[in-house]
Amino acid sequence: MGSDPLQTPARRGVIKNDGGVLSLFAKSIDDYDRDFLNEQFLASLEGKAWRERDDAIRAFMHWLGYSKMTEGIGDMGKSLINGLIQDGKLESEGTRVRKA
Repeated sequence: MGSDPLQTPARRGVIKNDGGVLSLFAKSIDDYDRDFLNEQFLASLEGKAWRERDDAIRAFMHWLGYSKMTEGIGDMGKSLINGLIQDGKLESEGTRVRKA
């Protein structure tokens, strides 16, 4: 039997459970804390394999529970990738990235 479908987003910090009342932590991707998004982006990569930047952004989007790519998520993903490369947490080779 599978786990509760809300357990994963609750564990990842996307939704909160306050006495059985579920709610979103943020209304849009821009409302999340940058450090939280960096952690979640790295976690969404699951391993050190090279990935195309767009594929990495889509994996991150699905990891957080978003089903459709929006301009805001795409822009945030690009910004996170650039920041994580500057911080030495991601490596870049052309259009591909992987965990450092």
